[in-house]
Amino acid sequence: VYRVILNLISADLILFDFI
Repeated sequence: VYRVILNLISADLILFDFI
């Protein structure tokens, strides 16, 4: 159920890593 939220959080972390 929260998989989408986890995906969004992980995507944000990846973006922050690239920044």
